[in-house]
Amino acid sequence: MNDRRETTFAKSITATAFAQTQTKKPKSKKTRAPKLRKVGTSALNKQKKLKRVNETVLKLEQDCRDLLAANAQLKEENAHLNKLLDACVTNETQLIEAYNAGLSKFAWWKDGVQYVGTCGKLLKDYLK
Repeated sequence: MNDRRETTFAKSITATAFAQTQTKKPKSKKTRAPKLRKVGTSALNKQKKLKRVNETVLKLEQDCRDLLAANAQLKEENAHLNKLLDACVTNETQLIEAYNAGLSKFAWWKDGVQYVGTCGKLLKDYLK
């Protein structure tokens, strides 16, 4: 009978031990390291895009300043060229007038008509 009691006792201890291993153990209250929060790639991408946009805006502003400076310089050159053109037109007009005056001065008359040179060409043909 002792053997039976011992085996029954052993079985009960084994059953109790097995039951204890099957029950959930309470979680220990160990402090865990805080999880690092990942910075989203979308936030980084937004920052990169914003930086590229800012760089583009600065470049465009500089290009606008350069164009405005070039435009001012072109206006000055245009004004200078207009003065030269006016002077050339005036000089051309004066040259034509002087040429016509010289032709008229050295034209010769024959039968009531003015001729120029020795080939018998009419003065009015040259003045056209």
